[in-house]
This record gives sequence, structure tokens and C-alpha cells, in this order.
Amino acid sequence: MNLYQRSGQAGLAADFVARLEKVRRTDPFAQFVLALGCEDAGNYACAATHYRNAIRLDGGQHAFHFGLARAYFLGGRPELARREMARALKLADTDRVRGMYRRKLDHLERWPGVEDGHALHAR
Repeated sequence: MNLYQRSGQAGLAADFVARLEKVRRTDPFAQFVLALGCEDAGNYACAATHYRNAIRLDGGQHAFHFGLARAYFLGGRPELARREMARALKLADTDRVRGMYRRKLDHLERWPGVEDGHALHAR
């Protein structure tokens, strides 16, 4: 884009920006990367939005649900974190990953303020 602008090709620069924005909106992995950036900045609501967008585009990726669980937990919403961790566990594709998610879910189930398994089964 900068090359186009420096060489006086503003139209090509605008086309490039438009294509880049379309990819950001429609690629679940681009949404995942944006979510990670929000998390790094401590903006967990922003991270949750981008993780939800990634899930809307490709709900079969356990890492997206795990990321959303992390954003919810760090944002002070352990009941929603539990729900997403349970979804990540269901989608996990290896025993090692399932074990990691199971341990995290077990910890969340004991977290104060999450009552009677309600959030785990909420949809």
C-alpha cells in the first residue's frame, strides 16, 4: 500500500486497502490474530468480539473457543469462560489438547461465582 502511495498510484493503494479489509472481515484466522492483539493490549471485550467473529466464520476450530474462554475469564466472566472451554474440549483433536482443556475446565468448575454447572450447559 505504501509503495502504491509513494509512487502516486492512489487508486491501487485504495484497492489494496479494500481487499485487505475484506480479508480481515471474512477470514476467521485474521479475526483470531486481531483477537490476540486485543488480548495483548488487555482489551478483553475487543478480544471476545474478534473470537466470536472467528467462531461465526469457522466454529469448528477449538483454538477459537479456547481463546474466547480466555478472554471471557480475563474479562471477569467465568460462567461464559466455562461454556466456551467446554466447547473447546468437545472440538479438541488430540488427547494432549483434550487433557489440557479438561484440566482447565475442571479448574473453572471450581471457580467461585459459577454455580451448579448452569453456565456449562447454557446455550
